[in-house]
Amino acid sequence: MKKNLQTQIGDAKNLLDVLLILKEKTMLDTHVATLAYLKDNVQKFNGKYGLWSCNPFPLDTNQNEYSIQAYYFHEGGDSFPQEGLVLIVFTDRNFINSLKSATNIPKETQDLTLHSIKFGIIVSLPNLDLTLEEKEEILDFDSEDN
Repeated sequence: MKKNLQTQIGDAKNLLDVLLILKEKTMLDTHVATLAYLKDNVQKFNGKYGLWSCNPFPLDTNQNEYSIQAYYFHEGGDSFPQEGLVLIVFTDRNFINSLKSATNIPKETQDLTLHSIKFGIIVSLPNLDLTLEEKEEILDFDSEDN
């Protein structure tokens, strides 16, 4: 049976137990990436970014389905298939205010939150085909090896 944090700390017998609990808690709170199904296109690509609502998976035991919003940076994201599968990575810091800025100059963030699921970026681009030049480049590369 899975114990909650308070029970784990209460059951700790020594410093090593406490440090192992701290390690587990840190790992749970450090979001890196997840797979998700695309739900709704919240904001079409505006020349800089677009935004999809997504349902991450897998879920933990007894966890309800939930939604997060993830950014994409190519107009092809507008035509992602609803219910399509994507990979979402989470950035260390809040990039959203800088992204919404009129200039492309990096800015400091005042948000101290780290590794939040609010800072998600879609990195897998479903249905994005290679250009003819890219296909030819790949074919030329293959023929150079022979």
